[in-house]
Amino acid sequence: MNLIEMFLSYFLFIFMYLLGVYVFKVINKIEIKGKENLPRTTKILYVSNHLTFIDSLIIGIGVISLKELLFYPSHIPWNAPDFKNFYSKKIGVFFMKLLKNVPVDRRRLNNEEYVEFLIKRYCKILRKSALLLFPEGGRTKNNKGEVMDRCKSGVAMTILRMTKEDPDFVVIPIYLDGINEIMPREVGQKYSRIKSGKKGKMIIGKLINFSEICDQDIAEKEKIKLIKEKVRDSILALKQ
Repeated sequence: MNLIEMFLSYFLFIFMYLLGVYVFKVINKIEIKGKENLPRTTKILYVSNHLTFIDSLIIGIGVISLKELLFYPSHIPWNAPDFKNFYSKKIGVFFMKLLKNVPVDRRRLNNEEYVEFLIKRYCKILRKSALLLFPEGGRTKNNKGEVMDRCKSGVAMTILRMTKEDPDFVVIPIYLDGINEIMPREVGQKYSRIKSGKKGKMIIGKLINFSEICDQDIAEKEKIKLIKEKVRDSILALKQ
């Protein structure tokens, strides 16, 4: 980024934060629980279930304070939005560039080289800042009444690599409940159809320790499977 883009980015984050506070705390009532579980540091990977296109904004304003936004911008979590949904128009590309985003092309997730490229980027971010990932990869489809789909391997591979590399790295689970009432799945990305007068919850859990899994003398493939299960179980445990 050049200097002008850096200033634009800073003020855009402030605007998005204030807009989010107005939409989610004033005209809607989203209760945030568990803020005491947040370490006021960087190197945090937030993992959450995924209900709507506004989840990232809700979590962003929920995990940082206005003071952190103004004076500790490294605490603002990066996001990994879907390329198809958010980068299809030039104006979208411009604004997404100003925010902290790593675009993900889900059409290429079967390509091992591309997945490795993403994991390297995630790890590079987590060495200095925070990152939000939705382990399901996309919004919950709610098939057969499930409240969260199975986790993808990329998140687990990132956790495995960072746990081995950095003892200060932490994973914080988040559970969103009722947010889909504010922006139902069927409205897609039509933000003008965000509803008012709704309630919801954002529950922040205690950090998840993966050292026991990562230190086991088992194949990496098995470790990734166990991490995926633990991530999902830890998020769903907050539902209670």
